[in-house]
Amino acid sequence: MSGNNGFKDALKQMKTLVNVNEKVTMDALEDAANYFVSKLEPALKKSNINKKHMADSLKVVIKKDKIIVIFKENALYWYMVEKGHRTSKKRIRGTHTIKKTIDAQSKKLEEIMLNKIIKKMEG
Repeated sequence: MSGNNGFKDALKQMKTLVNVNEKVTMDALEDAANYFVSKLEPALKKSNINKKHMADSLKVVIKKDKIIVIFKENALYWYMVEKGHRTSKKRIRGTHTIKKTIDAQSKKLEEIMLNKIIKKMEG
């Protein structure tokens, strides 16, 4: 994936507008990540053949100074589905479901983070 991270860019813009502490920042990012997961899960197709589905393995992980959305067991598989891959006979096109979800929800994600920060600043 490229170095452009929508969550990170939105947070950078908000930090320049207001000076907030790390706890508030992490809370805002976590709320946005949970919202993103709630919108991504229904967009991921479920296979009739396999009982393991990418939507079932989505998880929000909190690391020291990061909030990450991951696919627990299907880390390699999600990338092949998202970006596409080549088999011995043909090229399989990517679904770009994650990118489409981020693009469609970017304004709402920014709004969630901004509202959380404003709410904390007000009291």
